[in-house]
Amino acid sequence: TTSQPLNQTIPIEKIMMRNVLLATFFASTRMAATTADTIKSEVKMNLEEFQEIFSAARLSEAEHRIIEQKKRHEAEHQRKMKELDQAIRQSKMNVEKDRIADHLALFPDNYKVLTQKADGIFNASSLASGVEGDVASFDIELLVRVMSPKWTTIPIANTTSTVASDWKVSWMPHQ
Repeated sequence: TTSQPLNQTIPIEKIMMRNVLLATFFASTRMAATTADTIKSEVKMNLEEFQEIFSAARLSEAEHRIIEQKKRHEAEHQRKMKELDQAIRQSKMNVEKDRIADHLALFPDNYKVLTQKADGIFNASSLASGVEGDVASFDIELLVRVMSPKWTTIPIANTTSTVASDWKVSWMPHQ
């Protein structure tokens, strides 16, 4: 036999054929020398032994083919499962994008005012002093719903002409 490097794979058919030949050879070997230059080798065994060895080799070969086929099917199954998982994730992302697009079509500013309440007083000054003397004080409540999870600016007051204090902002997760 020729030696194979350890990292080289040998096809299963060659291994099976070698095993059958070795089993046949060692089962019953009788060598007879006819001349000094030629050696004749014969293997003698009864039919039952030969059929048993042949059947064992065929069975082993079939088992190896089934194992290889199972490995191929398993790899194909894993590939299809990954593709399906990726398709499901992509579908979910598309559904979410469509939902956000629908919300933004209805609410382009990404928020909706749910309730608003303003309580307060206004003290008008004389007409001669103009609007600079007018004073107002309000408690304002505003409940809004942000439609999608992205940064959103919600205008509350015109800050060019407003002095504001005691701001309180709270957040409630969407339920």
